[in-house]
Amino acid sequence: MEKKYIINHEIPEYTKVDITSSEINGAANDTVVLILDESTSDHLHDYYEQVTKILTSGNKLYIIIVGKESKIRKAICTLACNYRNYNMYKVDSKDTVDLEYVETIIDREPTIDEVQSFIGGDIAAYGDINTIIIGIEDCVANGDLEGVKNVVEQHINSIEGLASVVDYMKKIVDSTNSKELLDRIEELKAKVREAEQKIDKIEEENDRINDQNLKLAETADASKRELARVMSKNKELEAQLSSNAPVITSYSELNTALIRCRATHVLYFKEVSYVQYTNSLIMMLVDALKIQKFKVKLMVYDSRAGLSTIYKPLSVIGGSEFVANKDNFISRTEAFVVVEPNPVILTSVLESNNPALDVVIIYDRMRQVNNLVAGNNVTRFFVINSGKDFKEVQNQLRITDKSCIISRVGSSIGPEVMNIPEIPGYNSPGTTNTAKVSKFRKLQAAGTNKLLFQAIAEKARISWK
Repeated sequence: MEKKYIINHEIPEYTKVDITSSEINGAANDTVVLILDESTSDHLHDYYEQVTKILTSGNKLYIIIVGKESKIRKAICTLACNYRNYNMYKVDSKDTVDLEYVETIIDREPTIDEVQSFIGGDIAAYGDINTIIIGIEDCVANGDLEGVKNVVEQHINSIEGLASVVDYMKKIVDSTNSKELLDRIEELKAKVREAEQKIDKIEEENDRINDQNLKLAETADASKRELARVMSKNKELEAQLSSNAPVITSYSELNTALIRCRATHVLYFKEVSYVQYTNSLIMMLVDALKIQKFKVKLMVYDSRAGLSTIYKPLSVIGGSEFVANKDNFISRTEAFVVVEPNPVILTSVLESNNPALDVVIIYDRMRQVNNLVAGNNVTRFFVINSGKDFKEVQNQLRITDKSCIISRVGSSIGPEVMNIPEIPGYNSPGTTNTAKVSKFRKLQAAGTNKLLFQAIAEKARISWK
């Protein structure tokens, strides 16, 4: 079925297409109406190429020229004449071109004389040029001067436009060649722009990497300086321990990232105020972790005052006692009390490779603002007895997560805390240590509705069976 197309305009029953569309490119034995208006002026190559395809594919082409708006109208009309297609019409306005107008011109069969009269003699001459030249050559070859005269008289209008036709042909050739060159130039420019964009991205990435490397270098330098300071301080402290120097009472926070820490997990319990069963909780947690095959060490930090009996049978040591029996406390003693916050003691335990510990539990009862230890492998818990105690230290200790607080039932700190409930029969005569561990393992934190040991392990990212 014959299809109907229109270019650069819209009318009923005709499919509007672009000159470069694949649809018009594949048209054959169809009707094509081409409107040459101002929009076509800068696209001679596209129109010249497509009109040639339309005419050589058996299509019926109708060219409608809108005034003098199109700068390529002459080139396209000349091309059409070369293929003996004289369906060319002029209108003053595109509004004139409606369905009725198009159907009217389709029903007509225009002649070259109409093209000469209404479109231009030079355009008609382009299509007539071969006939004129062949006729004159034939007459000259036969010596028929009268015939030459007749040919000239018959085509006088076309001959008058031959000079301008030749000039125009030269322009078309130059324009076509220039178009090809311009297309190639634009293609190369596009590749250059693409390459420049890639270079810009590479340079941006290099700048980012250089900035990152600079920051990393600055961080590394700061870490080296801090490490050197800590090592120097440790040497001073070790010297103090080996001498009769005064006992250390103040301390700085030890960061596990700045030492050769071999302990996998550090559970740090910082006591603000005493909570019932916490001592037992800590001791039972050690036993529970051992049952799960973890290598565990407990260090309780407290002052010397009133320690004569409460920690028995644990050893209570300061710096000098630790130095005197260092190997024993590191390798063979499972739990001991430290009454002097010398970082050498804690550093030695955390760096221990004989054995390398899975979990180090630190129960800090020194009631100081400073923490004993910090780091990515350190999980901090707070032991707080009441809502009043919590409010007094919340900002000072920077407590933002209440779920890491261990308290008693009814403390009013908040529902999310790990409250230790009453343990029936815990201190009954004859209750073995194994039985006490079992009671704690079954103990459910009132605030979390989880097993207490499980809640602690989850906070510390310890796998709990």
